Amino acid sequence: MNLRAHTFVSVDFIEAYDYYESKSKGLGERFLKEIESAYLSIQQNLLRARIIKGAYWLVNLSVFPFQIIYTFNKNLNRISRFPIHHASKHPG
Repeated sequence: MNLRAHTFVSVDFIEAYDYYESKSKGLGERFLKEIESAYLSIQQNLLRARIIKGAYWLVNLSVFPFQIIYTFNKNLNRISRFPIHHASKHPG
């Protein structure tokens, strides 16, 4: 299965990493590991996420208040993921 990421980095991600790292050394790295774990989970269990707006899927991180949104193209066998974003900043 192909995983395609959008080329721009989310400002929310950079701000969150810096914020968590400033609060506690290593917390930013824990945040990064949770994101990596979520991406792996998406690849292994594509359709376990919540569907939003038709073809979009949503995964909430377990510990941190962020979400990952992605699409899946069955014909191309490809997941396209969008940058993570803070759940309360972008409710729509």
